[in-house]
Amino acid sequence: MALLTKDKAYYKMALNLIVPISLQNALFLMVNLLDTVMLGSLGEASEVAINAANLANQPFFVFSLFIFGTVSGSSVLLSQYWGKKDIKSISSVAGIAIAFAFGAGVIFSSLILIFPQQILKIFSKDETVIALGADYLRIIVWCYIPTSMSQILSGIMRSVEKAQCALISNIIGLSVNLVLNYLLIFGKFGFPALGVNGAAIATVIARFCEFGFVIYYVFVRDKVLSLRFGKLFSFKTQLVKDFFKVSAPVIFNETCWSFGITMYSVIIGNLGTQEYAAYSVSGIIQNLALVFSQGFANAGAVIIGKTVGSGNKEKAYEYGKTTLFLSAITSLVCGFLIMLVRNGVVGYFDISPQAKKYASDIIFMMAIFIISKGYNLSSIVGILRGGGDTRFAMLIDVIPLWAVALPLGFLFAYVLHLPVHIVYSAFYADEIVKAFLGMYRFKTKKWIKDVTVKN
Repeated sequence: MALLTKDKAYYKMALNLIVPISLQNALFLMVNLLDTVMLGSLGEASEVAINAANLANQPFFVFSLFIFGTVSGSSVLLSQYWGKKDIKSISSVAGIAIAFAFGAGVIFSSLILIFPQQILKIFSKDETVIALGADYLRIIVWCYIPTSMSQILSGIMRSVEKAQCALISNIIGLSVNLVLNYLLIFGKFGFPALGVNGAAIATVIARFCEFGFVIYYVFVRDKVLSLRFGKLFSFKTQLVKDFFKVSAPVIFNETCWSFGITMYSVIIGNLGTQEYAAYSVSGIIQNLALVFSQGFANAGAVIIGKTVGSGNKEKAYEYGKTTLFLSAITSLVCGFLIMLVRNGVVGYFDISPQAKKYASDIIFMMAIFIISKGYNLSSIVGILRGGGDTRFAMLIDVIPLWAVALPLGFLFAYVLHLPVHIVYSAFYADEIVKAFLGMYRFKTKKWIKDVTVKN
């Protein structure tokens, strides 16, 4: 079978999903990038402000991946039911996902409001950064629930090939955040100069604006699902069981993975403030470099899920092979580009010359290994999950991270005392292992599973 399918239907679906999803991911990341760039203009306090904002965003990173796990897990069922055109079951699964995410948001937000400094001390020993980060965290926590609801509702729309909802909401969020950052960080046009707290307030307001549009789009504008609250929360027992059976491995996967990734921050954060500033900047660059890979992954999950749900397993395998190939090529190109422009991009951040040198070296290592990360996003998040193989996807995503990358990172940092960019390269060791395991699983075709209720 050729690497690229000749089926025009695939490319039509892919184009309609990958472009808006990639742009949406880029815009979502741009909100955080705006905070970093503008906070980097605060002069001598910029490095501390950047580190405080990044530190305070670590708990949100864990929570957002928990929500992403809920979105991704529910999307397996939603996309497969979409392949069957079973709108009633889609509505029920959507309601279960919304209720579950809302409950998690309330619990998570409450813990952060009660223990902000204790949570931040996990990631850093710098008392100045922790104190400033705790103030930021007390504000930013108010966007957790609206952001999670926006992600869930946008994920529902994406599962039925309506990716424009998230794109438009993120355009609104970015615009609001840009204006309010300028006003509240620097104190323009009579507004108080709030610095890092101003960035937090701007982000919260922007996320509420996004949520408002998503509510309008899903419950008023959309005529495909025509979701209504009464229909959403009429759960069938079998669908609740299916939701947790399929979604639990994904939620566990993303939560364990997020804790593992935050341990990277712990490792780098304890090397020093300049190393952590470099890591913060390079992390933004990595996320931007992977937006198309994430687009392929999320689009692939919908395409594969829909195809499996329609009963065409051979076509699902064909589409999967094409998705993996295109994702790998795209990641390779992005890696080459960031290697070329890394010094110019790092120059936009007002951090110390030493931190810039560290960031440039880290991004160089990133450019070398990023093809494996892009491939694995499509393999695990897109193909295996979309096909219903959520349990195996969990195993190959979590075990190599905790058994290979983290021990190697600790070894490089605290035993061998290697430079920060070499420590960072250890964080990609698990990606090599995942790539080979994912290739093997894909070839077996055991990942193709119809997880819907048999009527």
